[in-house]
Amino acid sequence: MEQLNQVYGLDSLVISKIKSQYQILTPAKCNKIVLAEATMEDLFRIPFLTKKAKKIIGLRTKNKKITLKSLRNEPEFDSLKLERLALYL
Repeated sequence: MEQLNQVYGLDSLVISKIKSQYQILTPAKCNKIVLAEATMEDLFRIPFLTKKAKKIIGLRTKNKKITLKSLRNEPEFDSLKLERLALYL
């Protein structure tokens, strides 16, 4: 539900109406990917990451122990993007 606010062009009134009429009873199960082991294909499947997958693979080549926390030092990965990625990685 929180991700509705990130949908471009979706009006806040529409979001409020959706939230009042729907609820998530059982969250979807998501198998998290280990960042240090993820393939380019794995990373391309993650929403919001397709353009940054090559960057992550490059960083991982330099640092085998790459983690989500270590991406904080990269300008392309702001706190909002890292919060989104934490759902998958």
